[in-house]
Amino acid sequence: MQTAAEEPEAIFPQSPTPGTNAMVNLLLRAHATDLNDRRRDSAAPDISDIFHGVDIEIPAGTGFHPNHNNHPDMEPFEIYADRHVKISAILVQHQPIAPAFAFRLDSRYGSVVVSGDTAPSANLARLSQGCDLLFHEAIDLEAIARSYPHASSSELEASMGHHRRAHTTAEDAGRIAQRAGARNLALHHLVPAGSGMEVWQRASKQFSGGLFVPRDLDIFHIASGTVTQVR
Repeated sequence: MQTAAEEPEAIFPQSPTPGTNAMVNLLLRAHATDLNDRRRDSAAPDISDIFHGVDIEIPAGTGFHPNHNNHPDMEPFEIYADRHVKISAILVQHQPIAPAFAFRLDSRYGSVVVSGDTAPSANLARLSQGCDLLFHEAIDLEAIARSYPHASSSELEASMGHHRRAHTTAEDAGRIAQRAGARNLALHHLVPAGSGMEVWQRASKQFSGGLFVPRDLDIFHIASGTVTQVR
């Protein structure tokens, strides 16, 4: 993968980066034939009344700019709350995608943070302060580099530069969790998935809390600050 030498002409320049609300509406429109047929033939519900995309509004004064300042230092901000849960968000670093968010869920059972795709982020450490469980993405940069055996040096640097700017090694995920005072760290969205467990266990060199490397469909129970993994 090689980055463009010059800024490319935007595809659909009138709306080059539709938000969540627009994307959901566009998906529904794209499937309108099927959705209308199912309503007529099978009395299916109108899912356009069920699924509503909502764009997160970044608080004023952060200095956020999608190209020039996509990851400003900031405080977490509430995006949803009801009698069961409060959800907070913060900007993280996933160049060139912006905005990119991490999320924290607080309930009477405990607190869980999900990093989303991100490079090491002080904002994420701030969001994760004292949480019971931090789900953090992790990448094996050495294995990724080996997966481009025929790339030129410039092609390899373009690809690896992206991965370094947008993702986090297990060791750095451990540092973030330790800095945040998280009680437990679970590494997920592992890239590449075939890397050995010893790669992901490197997080324990930087993190003194509980470390998990869950598999798909594993379940975590959280109660009174205690986290239990169920396979």
